[in-house]
Amino acid sequence: MRYSELGRDNVRKGLGQDLLKRLADIVGEKYVLTDDEKMEKYSHDETMGYQFFPDAAVMVETAEEVSKVLRLAGQYSIPVTPRGLGTGLSGGCLPIHRGIVLSMERMNQVLEIDEENLMVVTQPGVITGELHRTVEQQGLFYPPDPASLDSCSIGGTSPRGQGDRGRFDTERPRTMSAAWRRCCPRERSSPPEARWSRMLPVTTSPNS
Repeated sequence: MRYSELGRDNVRKGLGQDLLKRLADIVGEKYVLTDDEKMEKYSHDETMGYQFFPDAAVMVETAEEVSKVLRLAGQYSIPVTPRGLGTGLSGGCLPIHRGIVLSMERMNQVLEIDEENLMVVTQPGVITGELHRTVEQQGLFYPPDPASLDSCSIGGTSPRGQGDRGRFDTERPRTMSAAWRRCCPRERSSPPEARWSRMLPVTTSPNS
């Protein structure tokens, strides 16, 4: 799929060395990609037939870095497309306006497990299967069980409404989210995590 088919200019303009240097100052030079070969995986998800190369892919590690990149992109009027791990089938992470792909793959930590309140705090790049295994070590259970369990991220499954393979009809990540931390271009004091609710104690599947 080409930009012209969507009524957009298909000419890649690039970001300029000054902007690229400022992005590298935020996240580190090796986490700013502009080479087509290295950016190939950021140009598509699992949707068949669609590919859009960004002008740069930037891999952030903290909420502060997210805010700084967004603020810098705003100063240059550069579009930003957030990306989890690219396993979606709806094209949600495709950079159809080019600009910057903001990758969350380095934000991959489970920050807190609150056993008393059945809550877990994660960063958006945590793989769903890893979350399963981490909470199971505490005798808890996270119900959503998508087919891409060991490759999709929590930050992608929740806003995209990804469900499971039929074992729990009502327990979807989006309905289980108690709160999300929003990173804005301006400075914010909120910590770099997303909060997810209603982890269930380990139990026997109703279909077993």
